[in-house]
Amino acid sequence: MVAFLYLLYTSPLADNLKHHNMCYHLYADDIQMYVSFATNDDNSLNSSITQIENCLSDINLWMTANKLKLNKSKTDLIYLYSRHNLQTSLPSIQFGNDSIIPIEAVRNVGAIFDSTLSMVPQVNSLCKTASYHLRNIARIRHLLSKESTEILVHAFVFSKLDYCNALLYGLPQCVIKKLQLVQNSAARLITCSRKYDHTSPLLIQLHWLPITQRIWFKVLLLTFKAIHKLSPVYLQELISKYSPSRKLRSSDAMLLERHSCNLKTYGSRAFRVAAPELWNKLPREINCSLTLS
Repeated sequence: MVAFLYLLYTSPLADNLKHHNMCYHLYADDIQMYVSFATNDDNSLNSSITQIENCLSDINLWMTANKLKLNKSKTDLIYLYSRHNLQTSLPSIQFGNDSIIPIEAVRNVGAIFDSTLSMVPQVNSLCKTASYHLRNIARIRHLLSKESTEILVHAFVFSKLDYCNALLYGLPQCVIKKLQLVQNSAARLITCSRKYDHTSPLLIQLHWLPITQRIWFKVLLLTFKAIHKLSPVYLQELISKYSPSRKLRSSDAMLLERHSCNLKTYGSRAFRVAAPELWNKLPREINCSLTLS
C-alpha cells in the first residue's frame, strides 16, 4: 500500500519527462531516462545533452517543491554504442554545481549494463556470486541429503543464474560457457559426482535445461505473456500476430510476424526479433496453448 501511495505521489514526474520528450522507465523509486543521438554528429550530441540537463533541472525543482531529494551521488550516466564504433571521449552532464561523469557500466534494477551491451560484466558478476554460494554449500554437503542440497542450489545459485537471463540471448558461446560451467558444478555437487564426470546425463537426471535453453525458455515465457496481455504494454507493442495475405494452413496457428535486423550482433538479440524467431519454431500444440501451465 505504501508503494502504491508513493507511485501516486510521484506520478507527475512522468509528465515532466514527457514535456522534455524523454524516453523513460519508472520502477518504484528508480527513474531511467534516455535519448538517442548520432555519435558522429556534434549538434545532435550537444542537443541531447542540453535536453537531459534541462529535464534533470526541472525534476530537481519538482522534487524540492514536493519535499523529496534527488540523490546526485546515485545518478549515473552511461553512453551505449556499438563495439565497432568505440568512443574515447564523451562529455559529462552538468547537474547544478556537480558534473555527472559517464561510466562504463551501471547497475540497472540488479543487472549490470556495459557501454557496448556485451553483458560480460553481468555474466562475470553472476559467476562470482554463484560460485561463492556453491563453495559454501559444498562445505556442508556431507551433512545434507540430495533433496536438501538441490533446494539450497535453487535458492542461492539458480535464483541468480535465471534473474534477467533473457538479456543474455544471442551472446557468444564463449560468454555463455562461463555460466554453463557454474551449472555443471552445481549438478556435480548435488549428485556427488567427480570433477571430470560428463554433465549431460546429470542435467537430464536433475531435469535441468542447459543455460542456453534456459535463456530461450525465459524469452518464450515473456512472449507467451505478451501475446495473452499478461506482460507490460511496452513488451506487447513489440510483437504482432502473423496475418498471411491469403488463406493458408498457418493462418490458424498462433504465429508471430518476423522482423529483420541489420546488425546480427545487436539487432538479433532484441526482443522484437528474438521472440518471433523462437516462438514460431515451437510445436503448434504449444504455441496455441491458452494457459501458462
